[in-house]
Formats: sequence, C-alpha cells, structure tokens
Amino acid sequence: MIAETEWVTVDDTSIDLRQLGDMVELRVFPKGHIFFRPGQPATTLYLILKGRVQLFHTVDDARHIVADCLGPGSFFGVAMLRGRPHYLTAEAVTPVEAYAITEADIEELQKAAPVLVARLALDVIKQLEHIQRVYTRTPLTTPARLAGLLLLLMDEKTNEVAGFSHQHLAEMLGTHREFVTLTLASFRDKGVVETGYKRIHILDPDRLRSIAGG
Repeated sequence: MIAETEWVTVDDTSIDLRQLGDMVELRVFPKGHIFFRPGQPATTLYLILKGRVQLFHTVDDARHIVADCLGPGSFFGVAMLRGRPHYLTAEAVTPVEAYAITEADIEELQKAAPVLVARLALDVIKQLEHIQRVYTRTPLTTPARLAGLLLLLMDEKTNEVAGFSHQHLAEMLGTHREFVTLTLASFRDKGVVETGYKRIHILDPDRLRSIAGG
C-alpha cells in the first residue's frame, strides 16, 4: 500500500513513490523497534517515509551515544552497500513507515530509478562522514552534545523537538536526566530555547549550532 503522499524528498530530489512502491516493500514498525545491531549481517536498506530513527553505539555496555537521528527522506542501513556487517544500532524513536530495499531491489532500481540510486550514493557518503565526526568527538557529557542532539531531533518546519522527555534525551546521550534538565534550563536562560511538557521550541537555531560546535 502506498502512503498518503506520492512523493518524498531525498536531499533536494523528489522521488515518485508510486514508481518506488511498485518495486520495493513498504513496511510499518512500532516505536522502539530495533532494525539491527552491531555485527549483524546487513541485508536491507531502509528509506524512511514517516517517523524518526536513531542510530547509536553503546559504550560501557549501557551508555548510548547517538550518531544520528533520521527523518522522512533519509536512508539508513547503508552498511549493506559496503558489503559489511552493521556497526551501529538502529531504533525507531516513533512509529515508522519505511521502504525496505534489498540487494536485488537495488539492481532493479538502477534500471528504473537511476536518480534515486544516485542520491542514495551521496547519502551514504554524507552519513559516513557524519558518523566519523561523531566517533572522533570527545565522549564527555557536555552542553555541546545536547545541543547537537536537539538539532538532530528538531523539526525544521516548526523548530520544535516534540515527544521526548528529559529522561529519554538523557538515555540517548548516555547521561543522567538531571544533566539534561540543568542544561536545558541554561539554554532557556540564554534565550536559546523554550521548554514545555515533552516539547522544546528552538528560538535561536544558529546559537544552538554554535554551542553544538563546542
């Protein structure tokens, strides 16, 4: 079944979902679903239609360090294209609708939707570069890491981060809830954000990006 919208934008390119839906499977996943874990064989690539997926790695057998948080129009599971096992965990932060693309599907897409495959190649490069930056960044708990996470989760149309408690944000950062609460209060006092129940409105995205840069 094709979703309500007939188009999705990958970077600046619109993809016709009617064409894509004839070739690959559209699947629905509940919040909290684990798509894959490190070391598992990479057999499927996903294109998100609705919802958000976080990619993270685990340190000290408990703390999660978020590498990326992806929304509609984003690919994940790119290890399949490199012929390697997964090196991150992918979890549905919200209910997710995504196209599940296999290696066999890629061959068909190259013939029928070359624009999609070209954008996919660029997306793979960008993801790998981004994840490399995350891995080389200091793992210490800092306001910069919280600022970076808020930017990843922010809805670019509304400048809001919605549906996440302080505890959930802390778990994504691998830190304590008190740290998130105190840091958000600091951001609020500086006029960077407004906070409410499971809602953070980013008032000054540029300043938040400056904080995220360390």
